[in-house]
Amino acid sequence: MATFIYFIIKMGDFIMKKTLLAGLIVASLVASGCGGVTSNKYTLEKYNKIQTGMTYEQVKDILGDPGQPSAESKMPAIEGVSGEVVFKIYQWQNSDGSNMQISFTNNHVDMKAQAGLK
Repeated sequence: MATFIYFIIKMGDFIMKKTLLAGLIVASLVASGCGGVTSNKYTLEKYNKIQTGMTYEQVKDILGDPGQPSAESKMPAIEGVSGEVVFKIYQWQNSDGSNMQISFTNNHVDMKAQAGLK
């Protein structure tokens, strides 16, 4: 019973972290008026090729570079229930401020967002 209660508590932490990461994505997209990359090489076409479940390596291959890490969080392993869960968010930004943010859980795409890509 104690393991089940611990699991429920950890799942609550997990949900809060996912909500925080989603909030970070939105906040970053809203505040993305500054330059960064020198050309508009990140396109809506490339963004649309990225699918849930793809690995970080597959995303890098599509976009041509590793992007900028913007957030990372870890949920420790729960013995007998789950292993460690690692959340990361990367951003790819064009010089005109258009950008995409991709969230990874254990190195696989789980969420993506874009602003102004053409």
